[in-house]
Amino acid sequence: MPPLTERLRGRVGREKGIESPLLNVRTEVRDEVRRQMQTLSAEIMAEMRRLLEEKIGEEGITTLKGDPGYTPVKDVDYRDGKDAEPAYTPQPDIDYPSLPFVKSLIKETTAKELRGKKGKDGSPDTPDRVVEKVNKSKKKIKPEQIEGLIDNYQAISRKKGGGGGGMGEPQHEQKSVNSSTTTFTTTHPIAAKGRAAWFYYQGQNLLWGTHYTVSASDRKTITLTFTPSDDTFIDCTYIRG
Repeated sequence: MPPLTERLRGRVGREKGIESPLLNVRTEVRDEVRRQMQTLSAEIMAEMRRLLEEKIGEEGITTLKGDPGYTPVKDVDYRDGKDAEPAYTPQPDIDYPSLPFVKSLIKETTAKELRGKKGKDGSPDTPDRVVEKVNKSKKKIKPEQIEGLIDNYQAISRKKGGGGGGMGEPQHEQKSVNSSTTTFTTTHPIAAKGRAAWFYYQGQNLLWGTHYTVSASDRKTITLTFTPSDDTFIDCTYIRG
């Protein structure tokens, strides 16, 4: 028996021999279809020409043209050179919006968009009226609400007070005064020889030696150097000493 490789080669050769006639048949059919299509196209064109000749004749086929168009006449349909009419110049705000108009439109539109809603009316109280209300209020002002008070207290507490020893806690009191009362007394002695104190009258900070003095003997008796109004108050914040 021949080897396997030779047997396979022989089989492939036989299959190629069978397939070759089929390929030839396909090629012949394709070429024949092309010839028939070319012939059919020529016959269709010839039949169309014959039908046209029956309708308009041979001369009509070769001279098919449209009617002549209208030729514009100079000085009637148009002008040229120096006799031509000047071109029309577009006018601002008639044929197109002018630059000032565009700017004003942008400004007006922007102003409308940026304009906020009307706010609520503020308090009718004047600053003096606000201070008067604060002085008459039964509630106490917290030390941390007075700007610089805590910092000043901490700076003073690091120093020695009069008579030696440290300083006590901050004390807040409100004293009623009038035109006949120019002296009042704090509950506790004031540290730092009567200097560790902050007095406020009608929202104004009172200065030691200018608006008031403190008794050196008890450091509690305060004497005003001005005459207060009736039914008013003095807010006293001091360090107990």
